[in-house]
Amino acid sequence: MRWYDPGLGRGIIDADDGKVVFLPYHAIDGTDIDRFLLDEDERIEFDAEEGEFGFDGITGQYRATRVRPLE
Repeated sequence: MRWYDPGLGRGIIDADDGKVVFLPYHAIDGTDIDRFLLDEDERIEFDAEEGEFGFDGITGQYRATRVRPLE
């Protein structure tokens, strides 16, 4: 993951295949507040949907869904 800000509830993932993926907080699996406390260097897995997504000057082609930490 490139970065994630729990206060803003969004971030950017650098996927292993080179994709840049937008990470919205609601895509993180789980039900308690700890699910929003991802570390920037944490390895995660996720699904991604395609589309045109703009984010703070970065236009991405993918948005993360079903984000979960690797165990």
